[in-house]
Amino acid sequence: MYNNIEQKMNKPPFSVTNEMLSRTIQIIEKIAVAMTFQSLNRMPILRRNNRIVSIHSSLAIEANSLSLDNVRDVIAGRLVEGPEQEIQEVKTPIRHMKISGISIASKRKTF
Repeated sequence: MYNNIEQKMNKPPFSVTNEMLSRTIQIIEKIAVAMTFQSLNRMPILRRNNRIVSIHSSLAIEANSLSLDNVRDVIAGRLVEGPEQEIQEVKTPIRHMKISGISIASKRKTF
């Protein structure tokens, strides 16, 4: 009698199908992606540096002669010596990021 009760308790009231397994895998993949984004939120300095390097690399491909330090200075609002058009090319993606709600400005004071 006890074996019969144990068997009923161990057996779920449904049968597992391939569709259920497939959807479970999709859910797990989406959770993993969400967790990745959460871990990025814990590293704002890394994200900020990656954005700056991305801006610099993109502009370098387009023959912009400003160095990575010059790009950092433009973003920080410091004066940079260089062609005005190239400095404006740095400011444009920053303006678009601000419009999109993406922060790139440093929270530290610059002197």
